[in-house]
Amino acid sequence: MGSSNRVHCACGFKKTIQVGGTRLGFRKFSSFPHFCASCGLVEVNVAQTPTTCPTCHGSEVTAYGTKSLAKYPTNEVHSIQHFSYAAQRVGNLCPHCKEFNLIFEYADILFD
Repeated sequence: MGSSNRVHCACGFKKTIQVGGTRLGFRKFSSFPHFCASCGLVEVNVAQTPTTCPTCHGSEVTAYGTKSLAKYPTNEVHSIQHFSYAAQRVGNLCPHCKEFNLIFEYADILFD
């Protein structure tokens, strides 16, 4: 199961991301947001290893939800999750302003 999610920050950064994959293709392509040191917020194919940036093909990518990319204020429920990857709704590193104000909104669209 996959979902389309809105991501935004108080600085004005906005993006729509895909999390997961389709029922028939998730073993070949399943995405989860990562932070690339060169490109910012990217959707990495986590069904393949090693994980690399889809834009610059660099290996310096870190999944959102890891401690280095998050300052979670509470033990809030995860708003995005796929396989073993999960990130909470608020307190994520914004790739634009580098503050921990990035918000992952709940799924707008679910697909299978």
